[in-house]
Amino acid sequence: MIWVQAAQISSFKFTLVTDFKLRDEAEYKTRIVQNGRLLEKYFGDGSKITPSHLYKSFDNKEDDMDEKYKLKLACIYESVLRAKELNIKIDGYILDLVDELDLFNQYPWGWRIYDLIRHAFTRSWEYQEKRYSLWRFPLAM
Repeated sequence: MIWVQAAQISSFKFTLVTDFKLRDEAEYKTRIVQNGRLLEKYFGDGSKITPSHLYKSFDNKEDDMDEKYKLKLACIYESVLRAKELNIKIDGYILDLVDELDLFNQYPWGWRIYDLIRHAFTRSWEYQEKRYSLWRFPLAM
């Protein structure tokens, strides 16, 4: 369960709201061919690929439309499902996963997204500084 102040989100409620199935990813992880083809073709050494690098990869008009589609799926995963900042590294595993479109469409995203959301909720409260401000506070006379 995720506890944020007075709110809690259980995995059951998460499944009801998002309709992501909470299934095991192990079977799918073994079927993914981790060759790094998209990573090598579009990002070279791939030392640090950020979402902004991913957006720039769409600029080349001569590329194959199928590969652009795969890169856009990775972009949707990074910007919508993970909702990360623009300076954080993209996982090469996702690029290998979108390279296998049938597997990407069947992939059970439930536990992965639930863990990401749980981490985001707990992280935001963990590092928040406790402080008070009198800005726009009406002073009683």
